Amino acid sequence: MSLMNLGAAYRRAGRDADALSVSEESVEIRRRLAADNPGFFEHLAMSAANLGVSYLDVGRDADALSISEESVTIYRKLAAGNPYFQTDLAWSLTNLGALYGTSARGSDALHTLEEAVDIWRRLAAEDPAPFEPDLATSLTNLGVVYRSVDRDADAMNVSEECVKIQRRLSATNGELFEPDLASSLANLALCYTKVDRDTDALRTLEESTEIYQRQYDSGHRSSSFLRDMEKAQRYLATVERNIKATKLWEEFDTAPRGREKGRDLT
Repeated sequence: MSLMNLGAAYRRAGRDADALSVSEESVEIRRRLAADNPGFFEHLAMSAANLGVSYLDVGRDADALSISEESVTIYRKLAAGNPYFQTDLAWSLTNLGALYGTSARGSDALHTLEEAVDIWRRLAAEDPAPFEPDLATSLTNLGVVYRSVDRDADAMNVSEECVKIQRRLSATNGELFEPDLASSLANLALCYTKVDRDTDALRTLEESTEIYQRQYDSGHRSSSFLRDMEKAQRYLATVERNIKATKLWEEFDTAPRGREKGRDLT
């Protein structure tokens, strides 16, 4: 079994320290090989990306960021000489952008994810089936970063694009893609509330929670699914309360008022 496969097996078994150890060994070996033969840079980039995952698993976020930047640098050089590596470059940019986002480097996250989305859009335009799911993932991440830097209109636009893609994917395979559609709808609802479109947020959240419930009834029970489902349900209740409060205020604010005796309201 190769070191990369062994590391993946360790991660699946929850043996994060062992996975980190063999991933570091794999990178060291491939650095030496690439120094003598540029043909090994592809393998080094792959090992570096896997090592980044292992660093995240043990809470070494700074090391994960550094090795992910190295992976992007290698894939960028490879893609410049061979379009075959565009997919690997896009994925490495997507992962690096997410890391920048969690490291409070909003500007770097923004530029990195915008580049990733541009690549996925080109790939999906040429061949939608294999690449639209990846485009949707990058759009989701980009929307989160747009919200974090208060670019609410841009966040709404990419979230709407993401939902359109997820609808198409769900129409072909609901079992696989409907949970992602539900999550994308919840993200879009958040964008709507940020631009004061509460009615659209309510409609979108109602659809999201209906999908979550349908998937739950069909057997989805993963911890991440249940967490996202609960968040969408709580958010729906919040939006419903806000809309009700707004309507009550509007009714009060537009109600005819008389003068109180001895008080001038003009």
